[in-house]
Amino acid sequence: VGHLLGLNHSNILSSAMFPSIVSGVNFPRIIQLDDKIGLSSIYPGTAFSPLGSITGTVRTTANTGVFGAMVVALDPNGQAAASAVTNPAGVFTIQGLPPGNYTVYAEPMNQPFTSADASSLAITYPGQSVNSNFTVRYR
Repeated sequence: VGHLLGLNHSNILSSAMFPSIVSGVNFPRIIQLDDKIGLSSIYPGTAFSPLGSITGTVRTTANTGVFGAMVVALDPNGQAAASAVTNPAGVFTIQGLPPGNYTVYAEPMNQPFTSADASSLAITYPGQSVNSNFTVRYR
């Protein structure tokens, strides 16, 4: 149903839109905050507009933007709240966040979520290659 409504896959394992089932991990397919934010981005309502966002840039040590980095916002309990994928300049925006403090981390698309699971990137940014050659970083 998520694809029918216009959602792409999520890189958050507990999200209903995570593209596969991981062996040994069992999460019920319940709509999570990440799924709700995705739907609200496509079909915004009055409750979505006052919510916050986090914008930033993921860069290599050579100060170049990282395309295809998965950026996840963790709530104060350490739970994944929402995510975004960086554009070719390394820029991301995570929208629809309730008020609070978040920790953000960026990780490469290298298992269990890969660039093949984010096939819309090739359509949106033809000819660009996802950079999965970096280490996870927290901020």
